[in-house]
Amino acid sequence: MRLMLIRSPAHFSSLIYPDGPWVGVPLNLLYLAAAAKKVPGVEVEILDALAYPDFAMLEQASPPVLFGLSPEEIAKRARDYKADVVGITSAAETFYDDALRTIELCRKLLPESFVIVGGTDVSLEPERYLRDAPGLDAVVVGEGEIALAGLLHALQEGTDWKAVPGLGHIKEDGSICINPATVIENLDDYAPVWAGLDFEQYFRLNREGYPSRPYIDYPGSDRAVFVITSRGCPFRCSFCSIHPTMGYRYRTHSPEFVVSQMKMLAVEHGIRHFHFEDDNLSLDRARFHAILAGLAEADLGITWDTPNGIRADRFDEELVDLCKRTGCIYLNFGIESGCQEVLDGIANKDLRLEEVEKTLALCKKSGIDTMALFIMGFPGETKDTVMRTYEYAFRIMKQHGTVPFYSIYRPYPGTPLYEKCEREGWLIDARPYERMGKIPYMLFMPTMVETPDLDIWYIVDRYQRYMIRFAAGVIFRALRVFLPHPLFLSGQIFGLAKRLVMRPTHFMATVRSFFWRVLLYPRGRVAQLGRHDR
Repeated sequence: MRLMLIRSPAHFSSLIYPDGPWVGVPLNLLYLAAAAKKVPGVEVEILDALAYPDFAMLEQASPPVLFGLSPEEIAKRARDYKADVVGITSAAETFYDDALRTIELCRKLLPESFVIVGGTDVSLEPERYLRDAPGLDAVVVGEGEIALAGLLHALQEGTDWKAVPGLGHIKEDGSICINPATVIENLDDYAPVWAGLDFEQYFRLNREGYPSRPYIDYPGSDRAVFVITSRGCPFRCSFCSIHPTMGYRYRTHSPEFVVSQMKMLAVEHGIRHFHFEDDNLSLDRARFHAILAGLAEADLGITWDTPNGIRADRFDEELVDLCKRTGCIYLNFGIESGCQEVLDGIANKDLRLEEVEKTLALCKKSGIDTMALFIMGFPGETKDTVMRTYEYAFRIMKQHGTVPFYSIYRPYPGTPLYEKCEREGWLIDARPYERMGKIPYMLFMPTMVETPDLDIWYIVDRYQRYMIRFAAGVIFRALRVFLPHPLFLSGQIFGLAKRLVMRPTHFMATVRSFFWRVLLYPRGRVAQLGRHDR
């Protein structure tokens, strides 16, 4: 039996970093391939359509533009591979239309094949995919490894796949059946299938401005991948989408597994930088400490960061110092609001701001750059709480050097806050506003929220004001760090000027890349002087 696993391409309204595509290795497909290979007689092919854009076409096209292989090309490749099962992943709303088109064409060219789709966006709205994609046989909700293996076993043995946990389908009477997913008990049973991955293509995308995550710019840092060492979350934050996908149970890879995987990637594939994508990397402090101790002993000469955001109330001085010693470039903390009453009463986030600031002070003392994630416009907020969070975010930037990253509240289906917005009638279709050109791309979501206390224009205006103050703060912060190193600063300015002269048509992309990859991480950049800039 032949299985082709596909990451869908997508259309993007901007190709300029950081608004454009963030590609990165398809880690979810690497885990799914590991599950499929456990089934005897199954051959697996991974097609990451997002990773192979037509650069010549991108130079000429005007957004929105397709980034990656076309659905037509994907379906042809699946047909040529003679796939018995086609598995497509759709990670977010951005991928929805192209995923549906890919499904349609795969069904047309492979009428006898089994077509299935999974991913975060599917787990949030499985019924939507089943209704809108008649070429689908099934959807996967939650973790996909057990569901995929169960499906493959059933198809090979000729048994009823419709009872497999984690699968959803349309019944004969037109109703939808979604089987509850089964979580993986021991994550170490599934090691991602890195063999055969075209690492150099992802490194090229990093250099071209389509990275997996924002990262510090130093020689070799384009050789970056991300890893996930844990799944699930025991907390009950009202806004978070992790529970429909990974559940409430917190499960982990062992420290030994994590260190061995990172060592293999560094030694065999030349990986220089790692993004820890965990939602809860620091939840189990002892385990996190053991991972870092293992990295310190391995002495791989790597750097790492936590772009997805981690808890700030699990750190002490020893752990922060160990982060620094093992190559931490920055720690990104999920704070969400600067108002304790919003954290407690709306976000339902079990976090105390005083604990956050203790950790930020330790990081500043250790010389680790810090970022903080905030959400603007929680349903139920007022203009007063929005402004209090706004001022809190810039206070900790001034006091601790912590760069605040704001996003506008995103209503995820299946979350308590989404359900509240539905009940109150606060969900609005934002697409007409985008077509009017009044909502910038980086702020836009097809469905947004407007409450009696916070209209959409107040939020957009406040966000735009934040961006101006944010940019000024980042530049000023970087200059304070760089000025004691005049030769280094001169080299950075010269390098920027050289890139602008060599690629004048990429002026804006080059300037923005310099901002996000150099100015944003000044301490980490200077820390690489002795290691990489001699």
